[in-house]
Amino acid sequence: MILLARRLGAHALRRPITLDDRVVRVSALAALHVIGAFVLTVLGPLWLLLLAPLLLGVPHVAADLRHLVLRPPRPLPKGLLGAVALPFAAMTGLRIATLAGLGSFTTLELLLGAGSVGVAAFWARGRWRIQLVIGAGVLGFLVPALLAPRQAALVIGHAHNLVALGLWVWWMGPHRRGPWLVVALTATLTLALMLGIADPLVLATAGESSAGGLDFSGLTQTLAPDLPAPFDLRIVLTFALLQAVHYSLWIWCIPLSPTFSPIPRSSKARWRRWLQDLGPVMALVVVLGALALPLAGLFAPAEARGAYLSFVLFHGWLELAIAAHLLALPLASR
Repeated sequence: MILLARRLGAHALRRPITLDDRVVRVSALAALHVIGAFVLTVLGPLWLLLLAPLLLGVPHVAADLRHLVLRPPRPLPKGLLGAVALPFAAMTGLRIATLAGLGSFTTLELLLGAGSVGVAAFWARGRWRIQLVIGAGVLGFLVPALLAPRQAALVIGHAHNLVALGLWVWWMGPHRRGPWLVVALTATLTLALMLGIADPLVLATAGESSAGGLDFSGLTQTLAPDLPAPFDLRIVLTFALLQAVHYSLWIWCIPLSPTFSPIPRSSKARWRRWLQDLGPVMALVVVLGALALPLAGLFAPAEARGAYLSFVLFHGWLELAIAAHLLALPLASR
């Protein structure tokens, strides 16, 4: 953290470098978010896991759609959008059926999601070697996934939290020293959690703590089943940290990346751009959802959180699919 502050401070003293100034500001903002997420993870992991989805979940999915689909750095082929929209719509329908008590469809959801990633990569018609690597990765994932679908779904749930970090570094352009320092900071704090730095504080209250119906026993069974203690608890803590970082990057840091220039200076102009990108109908849906989810959380917080996480399952696969497509594009086309 000291190294990060020194490097960012050294960059901030250089004048006049407008683009570098923005990189410094956004990198510093991301670093503060990472440190804040770590502090909240150590001091109140259950509350962070409960409140982050309720308060930031809908805005973060809206940011996903805005920057990946509606206003991406490079327009996506219309055929690609249709090709990936179908499995995501089917996935959402399966989630609704699951919430309605009609059963679990994890294996079919994995097939739809992995298929969307493969289709998105090969739709690029660019770097065939990269496409073959992605295709091999998809097939290599599906083989064990079909044998252990629940564990495979957990792997995707954990891994997708890293997608925003990778896309953010990419979209920061050639001035990536600050962003890479933020990646190093995130990795260091994640490793610290996995090594047990927070264990004494968390374990002291693990048997008694509860937040809106969430408790460590239930979360370890959901996020780290069959793992021995204390590693199951540490997995829950790292998920809390990386999920919070994931949300903050999509909502606050990615929109400020140089790739999405020009960025309106005033708050009013930024809101106008946001409304223009989403359109009035989707903007209304986002606003209503962002209000309704915390309101539902006042009455049934754990249930509202669970319903949200279940309903937006598609967005993790969307991030992976668009990232695969961008990675497979020729360098000159990105």
